[in-house]
Amino acid sequence: MIGNIIFAVAISAATPAWQIVMAFMVLFFGLTMVTIPSQTNGLNALPREFYADGSAAMNTLNQVAGASGTAIAITLLTAGQTGFVSDVPDASQVEILAAGVKYAFYFVTGISVVTLICSFFVNKPSEVKAQSQIAVKSTAIVRN
Repeated sequence: MIGNIIFAVAISAATPAWQIVMAFMVLFFGLTMVTIPSQTNGLNALPREFYADGSAAMNTLNQVAGASGTAIAITLLTAGQTGFVSDVPDASQVEILAAGVKYAFYFVTGISVVTLICSFFVNKPSEVKAQSQIAVKSTAIVRN
């Protein structure tokens, strides 16, 4: 989220390359630090016999979400560029591109904030396992 905020605030036609590189480093460091633990926690919530299914589902959802997010971001980039050109018709190509990228990062930052808020309501894997063991025991009793 911090990397997204840096991009949303700092991107302009005059932003030096080193600032963009540093913002990307912060962004991808944060992505790495979030992705692996969240996938681990997601799989830990499943019984061991469903690990393969859970991994396949997460990989599929990751691909679908990545494709959808890219399509939405490109659409917003184009909308941001179009809006900027209508406001500033004599703008340079670099200014138009920077305005579109900034517009797309507003959306990505909003998604990051919503995701952060949702993360506070995720059950711990130990709580989920305890609930699933109770459900398995109750269905085993019914089947007998």
